Amino acid sequence: MNRSLLLVICDFLLLSLLALARFDEPEDQTAPEAEQAIEQDAMANQDLIDVLKMSLDAEEENRDELSTVLAETQEQLEARAKALAEREAKLEETQKTAEQLAAEKESLEKQRAALAAEKAQAEAERAKLAEQSKAAQEKLAAAEQDRVELAKSLAEVKETAATSTERLRAMQKELETKAKLADELAAERERLASEVKTAELEKQTLATQLEVTKAEATAKAEQLALAQRDIEITRIEKANLQETTQTLAEGVGQLAESTDQIRAEVKRAQPLSMNTIFDRFQKNRVRINFDSTEAGVFGNTSEKYQLDTILVRDDGNVYALIPANKTPFTESGLRAVTGTIRYGNRVGRFESLGVLAADPRILTLRLPADFPDSWGVAAFSLASDPLKFPKAVLVSNQGKFGEVGFKLVAAHPEYLDMDTSIFSELFGEFNPREGDLVFSQTGDLIGTMVNRQFAVIAPTAAQTSSIPLGSKFSESQIRAYQQRLSANASTLPPDLR
Repeated sequence: MNRSLLLVICDFLLLSLLALARFDEPEDQTAPEAEQAIEQDAMANQDLIDVLKMSLDAEEENRDELSTVLAETQEQLEARAKALAEREAKLEETQKTAEQLAAEKESLEKQRAALAAEKAQAEAERAKLAEQSKAAQEKLAAAEQDRVELAKSLAEVKETAATSTERLRAMQKELETKAKLADELAAERERLASEVKTAELEKQTLATQLEVTKAEATAKAEQLALAQRDIEITRIEKANLQETTQTLAEGVGQLAESTDQIRAEVKRAQPLSMNTIFDRFQKNRVRINFDSTEAGVFGNTSEKYQLDTILVRDDGNVYALIPANKTPFTESGLRAVTGTIRYGNRVGRFESLGVLAADPRILTLRLPADFPDSWGVAAFSLASDPLKFPKAVLVSNQGKFGEVGFKLVAAHPEYLDMDTSIFSELFGEFNPREGDLVFSQTGDLIGTMVNRQFAVIAPTAAQTSSIPLGSKFSESQIRAYQQRLSANASTLPPDLR
């Protein structure tokens, strides 16, 4: 409802009530006057109700009109919002189009500049071509003039050609003869160059061998001089002692010899501790080195191999056991191999290796009988009775050792089955490998491991073949040895391979 209209109605009602209200004492009136007053009051109230009803109707009409106006206004606002959103979308699209047009305009400007530059370059090239065309025309005119002159000269040459043809043929024959002679001389020169190169290589090889031979001869001469001096001193001392002890030696000699033999046998029969055996191995091991030249994808390569082993004495022979898997002889494409043995500060070269008769996977290096004494290294003895004790001492090149049980392989009595399962449990990371040495409890050598479980007994140093090294190296013998390894593996059971 309108606020001003409500105030007007309220004022009208208040004035009507004040006009109709009576504040004096009521007087006794007659009934007609009272009824007239009541009717007047009723009429006044009816007028007031009519006025209020009219005001209410007017207010409802105003509300309906306001609702209609409000709905229309809401629809207009929504339409305007929608139109505004469409305008914003069109504005964004127009802005993007403007940006694209600006980019295209910039690209067109660059293209126009490039075309202008190309046009200028084309103009310059056209002018250049025009100049070249003019020069070509001038050259063509000069060439035409030269052609006329050459035609005249050709006529003159044809006249003289007939007379010089025979001379030209003779010169061609002479040139052919000289060319053939030059080819023969070139082939002879290449052959001579090849022979010179071969001779140079042989000369270098012979020079190297001569140096090695001189060094070995010098060492041998020094050793011979020392040996002769020791022999002379020993002879003099022996002569002096012989004069003073001859009588005593005759009576006591046999007894002392038998006593020493008994003591040695008793001592050899006594078992040694593992620490003693390992300490003897550590003090007397020698190092074997191999330098090889092997064929590779990009040419020959040089490789080095090294291992530690011991010396073994057998009936006057001294040799070293070498596992083949730690040497270059299992590799393909060998071109050359040299070998050296080292103990302390002393180094010696060897020229061949043997193959152990019991198992070709073990190689032997045969040495002079006096080698251990001259180098100050002790040689181990072979165990005369490998099965005397129920357990053996296994020594690894890794610096570990332990006691392990073993038994003979029934089908192959030259092999021992080592109980490495218990051994691994006791010693953890120490796993036997090919080339590890097996000693008896008396410190004598029984054999060497050929794989992680089996060891081959080395009763003698007997060998079936030889592998030459150094200057006598032979690729065919290396291939024969490798074929023998394959043949030996095919004849053994899988667990012995």
